[in-house]
Amino acid sequence: MPGREPLRTRLGPRGTGPDVRAEGGPAGDERAALEAVAEAVRLVGAGLVNVEGAAGWSPAALLSLARRSWKLVVSLHDFALFCPRPHLVEEPVARFCGYSRDAERCAACLAATWSLPAPFLEEWRRGSAELLAAADAVVYSSAFLRSRHAELFPGPRSGPERVIEPPASGAEGGDGAPPTRPIGLEGPARVAFVGAYRPHKGALVFDELLLRSESGGRPLLWTVLGGGDPALLRQARRRGARIGGYYRSGSLVRRLREGEVDLALLLSVWPETYSLTLTECRAAGVPVVAFDHGAISDRISAEGGGVTVPLEEGARGVEAVLGEVLTGRRAIPAFRGGPPGATARAAAAERERLYRALRRGDA
Repeated sequence: MPGREPLRTRLGPRGTGPDVRAEGGPAGDERAALEAVAEAVRLVGAGLVNVEGAAGWSPAALLSLARRSWKLVVSLHDFALFCPRPHLVEEPVARFCGYSRDAERCAACLAATWSLPAPFLEEWRRGSAELLAAADAVVYSSAFLRSRHAELFPGPRSGPERVIEPPASGAEGGDGAPPTRPIGLEGPARVAFVGAYRPHKGALVFDELLLRSESGGRPLLWTVLGGGDPALLRQARRRGARIGGYYRSGSLVRRLREGEVDLALLLSVWPETYSLTLTECRAAGVPVVAFDHGAISDRISAEGGGVTVPLEEGARGVEAVLGEVLTGRRAIPAFRGGPPGATARAAAAERERLYRALRRGDA
């Protein structure tokens, strides 16, 4: 870079939904963004482009990047290649679709938001399969996400696939996570919904829980730590929850400690693909209750620090677990030591090794 000064550009506004392409290529705003990428590559003399997240792009646009002279790395954090709804929450019912491949069901879900031609999703997924086959490397945020993409897109890959876990701001430091906070058996229990307060993150499940003022005879102090849907937040406040609101990146660990939170609820109704929030809860020493699916379930099962509830049991299942935990009838397995999640230094080193190997041609 000239003078080694960092250069930055905004690639232009993204639309509110998936682009409809008349001839299978990128739509107008994507073409402008791709031209900006090409110009940036030319200016800095880059030989490798990393697309950090596929949400907001069409597979056709990303595939066009794979056909250029540079190496292409695609880093995935959700299911945007499988569906324009990257969290796979079916509309209008607001539930996880279970990786639906039913054409009529998928078309009805997308039609709740967008007006799309009938073969749209089939073409989207064909383009995604081609992209995964053509990319020089694919990076996943978790082993869970990698295994699901292997099932959803079972075709060949031309380049390596790596799992590089993302670091959580504010969750680093020291030799490892603190001991899991013990849950007292007397007095009010402080229970917090942590994360974006939106339906796909479990806001509707938490709303059901707010109708309970106690659990197992113990008073409950409900808190929402995070921003989200204004109407749902107002309703949560009316039901008695304290609304902590948005928090700055890196501040959640401190807020969990200062609030003396006994239990954090991670209630995503879609299968989270890593969960930085889980990492931050561990860094604060706060045990979690989460649904038994996705990378959160895998991490809790392997490393402790929480308990899981079958997704199909919904709010009733969460309520039952809360009653057992808060009365001492069920113990939460302590986090089994080590760092709460990936460190920025380790993630950067893994990226650098991958990039160097790709440039050398021995990845």
